[in-house]
Amino acid sequence: MSVSPDKRRKMESVLEQLKRHTVVVADTGDFNAIDEFKPQDATTNPSLILAAAKMPQYQHLLEQAIQHGLDTEGSEEQQVTAAMDRLFVSFGLEILKKIPGRVSTEVDARLSFDRAAMVSRARRLVELYEQEGVGKDRVLIKLSSTWEGIEAGRELEQTYGIHCNMTLLFSFAQAVACANAGVTLISPFVGRILDWHKEHGGRKEFTPSEDPGVISVTKIYNYYKKFGFKTVVMGASFRNVGEVKALAGCDYLTISPGLLSELSQEHTPLTAALTAQAAKSSDLEHVSLDEVQFRWQHNEDQMAVEKLSDGIRKFAADAVKLESMIKNPLSPSSSTKNLGVTLDPALSYTQHITTLTRTCRCFLSNIRRIRPFLTDYSTELLIQSLVLSRLDYCNSLLAGLPASTTRPLQLIQTSAARLVFSLPRLAHATPLLRSLHWLPIPARIQFKTLTLTYRCLDHNAPSYLQSLVSPYIPSRPRRSSSARRLTLPPLHSPSSRAAPSHP
Repeated sequence: MSVSPDKRRKMESVLEQLKRHTVVVADTGDFNAIDEFKPQDATTNPSLILAAAKMPQYQHLLEQAIQHGLDTEGSEEQQVTAAMDRLFVSFGLEILKKIPGRVSTEVDARLSFDRAAMVSRARRLVELYEQEGVGKDRVLIKLSSTWEGIEAGRELEQTYGIHCNMTLLFSFAQAVACANAGVTLISPFVGRILDWHKEHGGRKEFTPSEDPGVISVTKIYNYYKKFGFKTVVMGASFRNVGEVKALAGCDYLTISPGLLSELSQEHTPLTAALTAQAAKSSDLEHVSLDEVQFRWQHNEDQMAVEKLSDGIRKFAADAVKLESMIKNPLSPSSSTKNLGVTLDPALSYTQHITTLTRTCRCFLSNIRRIRPFLTDYSTELLIQSLVLSRLDYCNSLLAGLPASTTRPLQLIQTSAARLVFSLPRLAHATPLLRSLHWLPIPARIQFKTLTLTYRCLDHNAPSYLQSLVSPYIPSRPRRSSSARRLTLPPLHSPSSRAAPSHP
């Protein structure tokens, strides 16, 4: 039966109806999406944080995390780890300002098989939240659903009162182990289960009721409700709104902004597909698992084994990308830039010359494109302002370098001279330089040095240069007294004896 447009406008959206049956959680690190859809809770993971950290509006959070790492004493690895923790917590803190419930913050996926390391990292994350005035009741720590991760969740819940969200859950064995461990919440991945069956089963289309991911979550939900487990079931990783509607009534559903938008624009009736009453009448039997039984039953589920390992690898890869964004500012650089000049440890200026050459070549290429429309004089003016001015900038620093080092600059100058006269690449350049009154690069460097020296002696140079150049005055009259020699400045210490330079 069709619904008239007027009634449809008055009808609640599917999203609004869903919120009556299920706690809706935003699966995003984007604060704007959280503002728009107003979910109860929000989840993050390394992939979401990586995407958000690349957005200009969140650069300040990345910068704060990097500064926190720099302020942390220890090795570079410890600084990077501290910055990563700070970044995840910073996003969590901003999200908590916009939601009434809890935020899930994930422990590094590379620790998925180290129980003690996961416990330590989780406690550190909670400590960072508490330093900002956020209690652990508003934070869920996400752990991978390996056996070690589940046992870490048990310890955190029972010993430290830290609530855990077990993620990357694909098998019934994982769900049973999490319930036995008494963790707060699990996140079975609906869409990734569907992806695997599409790839390996030969079938590309599934109705919501036939969807393997929906069937898996329904079974877990019914098992938990039938046997009274308090662990919350939160379906995650949806591929379409059909999966979401097929799990209406599940404790929690964490949904991406794109699907939340679709649900908010759809106006059709929605009823609960899952209920605790229906779950109690299911034919499921109680299951007890120790470590050996867990590993065997999980191993028997090929999809779960492959998707768990794949999920850990992907989250770990995104964590590495995040670390690289953080590590670059933390790692000492082999070069530095001052006033546009790149300085390297050996003062060879090779990196500076390479960058300068690339820039000048780009300008020459652009001028070459419009050369047919320019006169020789206009071309010369353009080259002098865009190319030669860069070759002359701070070129006195290049004095004394081998000719092979400065040769790329000389090639730029000769190319520029040929461009002025529209001559081919192999045209002899020396007559062109003379015609243009352009000194070659080595002579330009020497000319700049001599000009600065003359201005210092004539008291027309800045004081910081004049203090470095002073005439050599011998202690007694000598034939060289009129040679206008200079005193070398001290090289090692103020007590170093000055020696006369060559004329």
